[in-house]
Amino acid sequence: MSIDLSIIRFVICFIFLGVAVISDVRTRKVPNKLWMVMAPIAASILALDLYQRGVSWRHYLIFIPIAFLFVEALIERPPIVYKGKINPLVFGWFILPVLVIIYMIYSIRSSMLLWSLMSVIVMMCLAFVLYYFAILYGGADAKAVVALAVLFPFYPEIRGLTHWAGDAVLLDFMEIFFPFTFVILLNAAILTLFLSLYYLTMNLKNADIGFPQMFFGYKMKVDKIEDSFVWPMEYYEDERKRMKLFPKGLNERALESLKDRDINRAWVSPKVPFLVPMFFGFLLGYIMGNPLLHLFEWII
Repeated sequence: MSIDLSIIRFVICFIFLGVAVISDVRTRKVPNKLWMVMAPIAASILALDLYQRGVSWRHYLIFIPIAFLFVEALIERPPIVYKGKINPLVFGWFILPVLVIIYMIYSIRSSMLLWSLMSVIVMMCLAFVLYYFAILYGGADAKAVVALAVLFPFYPEIRGLTHWAGDAVLLDFMEIFFPFTFVILLNAAILTLFLSLYYLTMNLKNADIGFPQMFFGYKMKVDKIEDSFVWPMEYYEDERKRMKLFPKGLNERALESLKDRDINRAWVSPKVPFLVPMFFGFLLGYIMGNPLLHLFEWII
């Protein structure tokens, strides 16, 4: 008797992502141990999924690169080069998952399931890339994507809740080229855009006009900035007022430049936890599915 893993995945994601959101909103920090607990649970559910599908043992090799990326994201390891010498153990640690992926592609490349599993690795790697380029600014955001990639290797389906658009063949291709974790990120990005409308409405109500900063933040008393979850967008440098729409931290010099000029209120950018729109993006994904599938259905 098969177990409905879509419901189990929903419950696990709702609990862990929900706890992460609460922690992030309250403190702007998420305990690393939360992901260290979620990661093996997600991997265990994937193992059960593969068992129910009756796949060959080669498919289970995917857990080697998954484990590698989990450890890289969650645990600090020794450097690969130390005092000018290569650490052979760490070097082997890097080579092993590459060799495993090459073997899997060579031996079972005709399996559509293989490419769905490979999309998990791609999404996990994408989390590292987005964090490196500060698109996912918080480490917790990137770790969440790593965990979600393993928890959702396939599109979920709950009868009466999840809505599909398009046929099964299109869905198979979407699982490979547009994984469900990417759907969550897309939904989160769309939800984040609504923040600009909120800022605009609030600034117009308070008669705080400034373009384009009124779309990305609001004004706050300078003496409250340091104790709030915000970063100053405006500051003074070389006796000139400057504006940085996307500050990446509390710049002490920028804050002091405002205090030195006895400025009462200044434009700030709030530290909005991206985990919040990710959580609602996950819920929308379960209810609506992939928005692109709906778009294709509407066009066709």
